[in-house]
Formats: sequence, C-alpha cells, structure tokens
Amino acid sequence: MSHGKKRLYITISAVIVACAVIVACVFICSWFRPEAVKERNLDFLKHEAAEFIREQSADNIFSYEKFESGEYRTYTCNINDVYISGPILSVVEKNNELLDGGISWVVSVNGEIIGTIEQDAALYSVSLSSQDFDQYILYGTAYVLQAISTRKLPAVSYYEYDTDGGGTFLSDNILATFNYGTGDYGFDKAFSKFPSASSLITSRLGSEYLDFMASKERVVDLL
Repeated sequence: MSHGKKRLYITISAVIVACAVIVACVFICSWFRPEAVKERNLDFLKHEAAEFIREQSADNIFSYEKFESGEYRTYTCNINDVYISGPILSVVEKNNELLDGGISWVVSVNGEIIGTIEQDAALYSVSLSSQDFDQYILYGTAYVLQAISTRKLPAVSYYEYDTDGGGTFLSDNILATFNYGTGDYGFDKAFSKFPSASSLITSRLGSEYLDFMASKERVVDLL
C-alpha cells in the first residue's frame, strides 16, 4: 500500500474516532444534565408511587382511609378508579435556607383527593433508581389539597426543620395549615419571608408542574 493511501486511512480513522468521541460526550452531557436527571427521576418516582398503590391492593381492590365524623373509616374501590397526579415539591427550612425535602404524589379516587404518597427521595440524584427510599401514604392531606385545588392554587409542602405538629402547604402569599390526624385545615396570609409557591415550583420543578392535578394518570396505566 502506498504511503499516500496509508495517510488517507489514518486520517479517516482519526476523523471517525473523533466523531465517536464527540457523540459520546454529547450523549453523556445530555444524560447527566440536571434537567434530564430530574425528568427521568420524576418518571421513575411516579411509577414507584403507582407500584406502591398496587402493593396495597388485593384482587384489584384498593383500601384507603377517610376521616369522617370524628374517626378514620375504611373505604374500598377498584384499582382502575385510582389516579396519581403531581408532583408536589417538598421543602425544608433550615437556617433560613429552603432545602429540597422530597416529593409527594396526589392520590384521587373518582375525582376526590384521598391523600398523598410521600417519597423521601433526592430528585437530582443520578443514581436514584438504584437507591432505597421511604414512601408512605398520608391521608391527612386530602381535605386541604382538595380545597387548594378547588381554588386553583399552586402548592409546595413546607416543613420547618426539627419541629413537630401539623403540616403546611405554601401557596402564593398563602399558608394552608392542616392537622395530620383529622385533616382539619385553614388558610392564613403568608409572612413576607416566604417565597411564592409558583417561583419555587418554576425554579425547581418547572412551570408545567404549577397545577398539581394537571398530570393525572390511572395507576393501572403506570404499571
């Protein structure tokens, strides 16, 4: 083979290798981009919430609790009638800083909110799908979220670090407080120190998640 042809082959090989490296770098950068990581994790977490509902069901019948007349009563429904929407961002206040505190998914049956699935998960972790995290259903959020949804308000679950008591949802200039045990709730004007829920959701999740009921899907369609 002539020296000219050898140089041509070497040049072509170098170009191919360089193109492959560039494509690989673009793919890796795209795969680990925070926005891409967030979207993959949200999809994974929503499916995990649906799987949790399936695990709580027997023979396609899902049992849930509802506070009525001073006590929680058990209701049942077909799993085909159970929907998941969200997510709702959770934040924790520590030393005047708002830290990510996990994700909540709204559970509804035939249009009525019955509670939330709480997930203690790091939304921007690139290895989330291989990690163990806690999730459980909280029925005490049902009435307050139904009221917030009726008013067409955004909501962020807000916790103060190392404090006990009832829960709080932060909206735009509004604090919605509720009792974990009874589900009783009330609305108060938020102090100026609180950011708006809309700004938090837009910056940390995206504006497409301002309405926590907009992305409602049947549990069975997520399995």
